[in-house]
Amino acid sequence: MTDRERPGLGALLLVGATLLFSLVSVGVKLSARTMPDDMIVFFRNAGALVGLAPLLVRGGWAGIKTERFKSHLARSLAGLASIYFCFYALARMPLGDGMLLSYTSPLFTPWLSFLWMRERAPRGIGTAVALGFAGVALVMKPGLGVFTYAAVAAVASGFFGAVTQVGDRDLTTTEPVRRIVFYFSAVSTVISAVPLLWAWKTPHGMDWIFLIGTGVLAAIAQLLLTRAYRHASPAHLGTLIYSAVAFSGVWDWLIWKRTPDALSLVGAALIFSAGAFILRRSRAELILAR
Repeated sequence: MTDRERPGLGALLLVGATLLFSLVSVGVKLSARTMPDDMIVFFRNAGALVGLAPLLVRGGWAGIKTERFKSHLARSLAGLASIYFCFYALARMPLGDGMLLSYTSPLFTPWLSFLWMRERAPRGIGTAVALGFAGVALVMKPGLGVFTYAAVAAVASGFFGAVTQVGDRDLTTTEPVRRIVFYFSAVSTVISAVPLLWAWKTPHGMDWIFLIGTGVLAAIAQLLLTRAYRHASPAHLGTLIYSAVAFSGVWDWLIWKRTPDALSLVGAALIFSAGAFILRRSRAELILAR
């Protein structure tokens, strides 16, 4: 194992990031009661950019100068798409289900890791992915009149989240974490500011706290997440991303007094099992490769 490959540290950083992201989801749902989606997305991005500006620009131009702007742009656009889809879903469905579907990225990361970085996908992954998406179907309940655009958006968020994670893994081979976060924050803030030309609504009272809080927490979480993928492959850490779902389930119960139904629980079990299988296979492949 190299100094860069430290899966234990990567796992710890990832769990810390998911705890903060679950708190961001709470802020999003509370903000959505009075604020439009475009406002929430913008404040999430702008708050992160402003809050981390002293850290991100440390070292001046030399600290942010890059020869991989296209890679930063692709990663940033994927991350922004994931945020838009996720926030749309969280505002319109139970927090636990929304987070579960938006955190389906481990079902996509092994394939994307292979296509993007030529990291070998674990054997038997087809079965795991099939189980995972069977679980997704149970949570979405398309045959019971519960299927919604919000659920589709949540899964789309999971896909673009996987693209973002693999992009982080690729970029950290040459780029420092601060630079990755800077470009993501800058690009996403500029793009998400455009809809405010027609969607602006002046926040009042607690709206300011929720909006600014989501930005600050998301920025810290993003730093932890990016650093986590510096120490371990997203395919190896995939299952731990579900800790955000567990945290969100707790907030859903404590704040909104909601508990998942039987189909959602079975679906969650299938998705978790698929992720665990992928993680186990990934570790086995890593050991054999050495």
